[in-house]
Amino acid sequence: MEKKFERISREVVYRSKWVNLFADKVIAPNGTLIERYHIVDFEYAAVGCVVTNERNEVLLVKAYRYPTGTHGWEIPAGMVDPGESAIAAAAREVFEESGYHIHNLSEIHRYYPMNGISNKEYVIVCGELDAEFEKLPSFDESEVSECAWFGLPVIEELIKRNEIKCGLTLTALLLHMRD
Repeated sequence: MEKKFERISREVVYRSKWVNLFADKVIAPNGTLIERYHIVDFEYAAVGCVVTNERNEVLLVKAYRYPTGTHGWEIPAGMVDPGESAIAAAAREVFEESGYHIHNLSEIHRYYPMNGISNKEYVIVCGELDAEFEKLPSFDESEVSECAWFGLPVIEELIKRNEIKCGLTLTALLLHMRD
């Protein structure tokens, strides 16, 4: 049986509906006492969706990210709301950020991007453009500035030139391209 960390106590450093910061007092598997093991806690997972069209192009949205001060191409993504499935959240986020309807959704991967300090979970979903619905003429411009379809060779070039910086997007695109 693998030994685990044992939490002795928890101090709430900060709490909000988006993110929490805890300082735990723990005993490591080797018996070492760690007085303040900081944990960045997220109550809800995030979802990102790789959307393809009939030409096997991928939908990307250009988003501004305040923490890094950057604009970049990303897959549509966002938080899974309380009581919502990752599949439903993916369809909602694609619609909100692009105006497109999608179908044939499937979950392809779940992971923790910073599992040494955080419980944040990312869920990657794939879906297809539903051509039976017209695109909404506008989308949430407070989240994204534009959306466009990219062929895989162009995406490979964007990755090679380090022009896609979002970890969720990189992981999702690389998983998509391997198939």
